[in-house]
Amino acid sequence: MGSDLEPHPPDAELESLEILGGVRDLQKFCCVLALKNCPGLDWAEFGVSRGIGATHFLEHLPETNRLYLFDSWEGLPEDWENHKEGQYRSPVPDFKDGRAHLIKGLFSDTIPGWVKTQKEPLGFLHMDADLYSSTILALDYLNPLIVRGTIILFDEYYNYAGWRDHEHKAFMEFIDKHNRKFRYIGKNDKHAAFPERNDQKTSKFVRVAVEILV
Repeated sequence: MGSDLEPHPPDAELESLEILGGVRDLQKFCCVLALKNCPGLDWAEFGVSRGIGATHFLEHLPETNRLYLFDSWEGLPEDWENHKEGQYRSPVPDFKDGRAHLIKGLFSDTIPGWVKTQKEPLGFLHMDADLYSSTILALDYLNPLIVRGTIILFDEYYNYAGWRDHEHKAFMEFIDKHNRKFRYIGKNDKHAAFPERNDQKTSKFVRVAVEILV
């Protein structure tokens, strides 16, 4: 496959994607679709931080399933845009929920061994790794667990200066390398505030959801 990233897709396609509400609305939409496409399969999040997103996902996860949570909790492993190495360091969240399984460490140290222990594919992935290097590493290792119908939600997919160099680039390379096909589902409203924030602060990063077709 070629290395030219332009056809996947032009900016106009991302701009024209359906807006599915705010961030929490988009997350809920992905959870509901994952349950429809891949009933009974576990979910995973890559980049957990304080666990706010994970808490929301657990609200939709069936009692018999698990949510695997991967993070080093040491912050960014390298500089990213205007964010410095080590930024976003946070305490490991304490989930009072048996469905939540925390896996601490760098992706390169944790994902390969974990994938070998998994007997079933994943129904939903939340990719919040920010960096190209972390995202492509995770996707490549996870390839055996990504199947038709798997929903992937990217947290910093576009709408910032370097968007073509990170999660977007990693996903396009993953698609080409593994001969995959996908469709864009939708995105969040970049002007919608996070409901749990009293300051009504919005985020410049646009989250984008995809469905794996092949």
